[in-house]
Amino acid sequence: MSKILCGIVRLLRKLDDDSALEPGSVEVSLLPLTLKDHVSHIMEYFSLGIITLEGIDRIRLEGSEVSPIFTGGRISVNRPIIPLAFTITSYENNNNSYIARPLDLKKLVKGTNTDTISRAEIRVKNIMDHMAWYLARGSLYPFTIIRLFKIFYSSGGTKTLRDLLEKLYASNREALANTLSILKAPPKPDIPCDRDHNAYLVLYRCSRAFASSVLEPRVIRDVCRSGNGIIIDHHVSYMITYNMDAAYYYSALLNYMVYETRKLGLGAFIRDQFGRPLKAIKEAGLEWKGEQWQLDVARTSTKIHECARRTALEVLGLPDDIPLYELVDEGRDELVKRSLGVRVDRVLRILEERCGFNNIARSIDDRVDAQKLAQILRRNVASHRSPDIMLKQLS
Repeated sequence: MSKILCGIVRLLRKLDDDSALEPGSVEVSLLPLTLKDHVSHIMEYFSLGIITLEGIDRIRLEGSEVSPIFTGGRISVNRPIIPLAFTITSYENNNNSYIARPLDLKKLVKGTNTDTISRAEIRVKNIMDHMAWYLARGSLYPFTIIRLFKIFYSSGGTKTLRDLLEKLYASNREALANTLSILKAPPKPDIPCDRDHNAYLVLYRCSRAFASSVLEPRVIRDVCRSGNGIIIDHHVSYMITYNMDAAYYYSALLNYMVYETRKLGLGAFIRDQFGRPLKAIKEAGLEWKGEQWQLDVARTSTKIHECARRTALEVLGLPDDIPLYELVDEGRDELVKRSLGVRVDRVLRILEERCGFNNIARSIDDRVDAQKLAQILRRNVASHRSPDIMLKQLS
C-alpha cells in the first residue's frame, strides 16, 4: 500500500450502457498521496478505541445517540417535531403536580396546543421515572458546563420512551408520528443513578475544538436526586477516574492543547476528534505521573473551574446566577439553549485574561518541546487536507 498512488478519476463523457471505461473516457489526476496514507486515518480511528491513559480508569469516546433532543434535525424541516427536552414552568403544591412544555415547542409546532402536559403523567412521585438530565455538546466550554437540560426518558430505551410519549402527546397525532419516526434513546443513561458515585468525569467535545471540563461526584449525586441519571451527548467523550488531581490535570491539558493549536496557527480542528486528543497526550509524554508540576497544574485547574463558570455565563449573555441545573426552571432552559453557540476560542481568550489560564499554559510550555508538540497536534487534531484541496493546489 505504501507504493500505490491515489488519484481522482473524472468522467469526460457519459458511460455506455455496459458501463465500460473506454480509452479517453476518463481523466486521472494523481495525488501526492499513497493508498496507505489515504486509509491511515481510518485504521487510526479504529485503534483509538483501545487507548488508555495513566490515572484514568475508563475512557468512553462517545456518549449516547438521542433524538430528537431540541429539534428533529434536517428531517424536521416543514414538519412538526416534538423535542424530548422540556422546561418545567411551575409546580402546583395543592395537587402535587408539575406543569411543563417541550423546549421552544412553539417555534417547532405551529397551531399545536402543547403548552400544558397532562399532569397525570408528570406528578412529583414518579418524576424520576419520566426524565433524565442531558449534557449537550454545546453546553460544554473550557473549564465549565453551562447547563444540564431535562429530557423525557424512561429506562429501557426507545420502546419505553415511545410508550411515554404516546401518553403525553396523544392529542397531537401528526407531531407525535413525526417524532416517533426519528426517536432514539439508550437503554440506560451514561451515568445511572442506581449506584454510589465517587468518580470524577473528565468531559470534552469530540467534535472540532475539544473544550473540556470536570464533573465532580458530589454534583452527580445531587443531580441523581431529581432525575433518572445523566445522558451524555453522542458528540461528547469522557474519561472516568477516582483521582481528583488527575481529573483536573487532564481537563487543563485538553484545554491547553486547544489553546496551543490556535496559538500556533495549525489550522482548523478535525471535525471528529474522539480519541485523537488522548493520542496526542500520549505521544507528547504528558500522561499523569503525579509529579509536582502536574499537581500544581491540577490545583490551578481547580481554581479556574471555579472562576470559569461566571466568566462563560457573561460571555454568553446569561445572568451570573444561572445554576448548572434546576428542576423547576420557569422557562430558563429556553433562555440558556438560545444563548449557546459562542465559539470556544472566545471563552478561552477571556479565561486567559481573567482566570489565570495563562499560568497553566506557561507551566506546560516549560515541560514540552514546542516544535515537537506542534508536530503532534498537527498530526492528531488539526484538519487534514482533502484530495480535492490537494488537486487544486497541484493545478
